[in-house]
Amino acid sequence: MCGGQVEWVTCSHVGHIYRGPRKRSMHPKGASFHQSHVNHMRVAEIWMDEYKIYHLRRRPNHAHLEIGNTSEYKALRQRLNCKSFKWFLDNVAYEMAEKYPLPPANLVWGEMRNELYTDKCADTLGNQYGQRVSIGGCHGQGGNQLFRINTEGEWSVDEQCYISERDSIVARHCVQGGKWIPKGEWKYDNQTRQILSTNVNKCVATDGKVLLLETCQNNSTAQKWTWKETYIV
Repeated sequence: MCGGQVEWVTCSHVGHIYRGPRKRSMHPKGASFHQSHVNHMRVAEIWMDEYKIYHLRRRPNHAHLEIGNTSEYKALRQRLNCKSFKWFLDNVAYEMAEKYPLPPANLVWGEMRNELYTDKCADTLGNQYGQRVSIGGCHGQGGNQLFRINTEGEWSVDEQCYISERDSIVARHCVQGGKWIPKGEWKYDNQTRQILSTNVNKCVATDGKVLLLETCQNNSTAQKWTWKETYIV
């Protein structure tokens, strides 16, 4: 965007580079989140122009994150006559949209709390791909409990997406066959507060341990879910 070049070196690895000595903890003082959250949001704010909204669709909890003053770097970008992020996508990362389409808006996101087990929320609990989705005590910190359902029916946490498998809900990587298709089978009804799988025509419920699929019943509190948006601040 500002001239120069980036070289791809065979067998190279990409890591996050921190200035100064590496610290055991990269959490800002008094904060529960990792410094990389701040760095990611600063990159989006300074460099991504109108595409910043797509970062926030994947990381909606970054919306109110305190990232410090970015005016110096925005002025530097202007002074260097840097090109737009759209130019970067069109001319440098032109294959990006094919493999990773721009994410649709989120229909609901945040902490997903059950109305029968009122102190429990959907939680990945670090489960691996192919495993069932769990439920755990609500902690209000986002992370493994920061779920999203977008307007195209994709249900996910980070790069982990969820699909129906008979009466179970299991995790898989959102990228399949080298491509990410941000669509899925899930619909959330704001009136009944139920999550419907359009593949099996059943609703998401819980037995207090894992998420499962049952015949939809409007009076079943085990099938009712409320969403609380949880921001990093």
